[in-house]
Amino acid sequence: GTSALWGASATDVYAAGATMQHFDGQAWSAVATGATSAFTGIFGRGSTIAVGTWLTIRRARHARPDG
Repeated sequence: GTSALWGASATDVYAAGATMQHFDGQAWSAVATGATSAFTGIFGRGSTIAVGTWLTIRRARHARPDG
């Protein structure tokens, strides 16, 4: 299930939980993280940071509306 949601805009939303998903305004897609444990939180500012159990931390650049 989903533990947390974060979005920079309506076309750049992330969902974190057992897996990470990204919504581009049209559809959800899986985000490859390499994590072996679930994510419990997600936030961002310039980058998206997902935090999980067992000190799992993943960072991804997110799309910017201005390119």
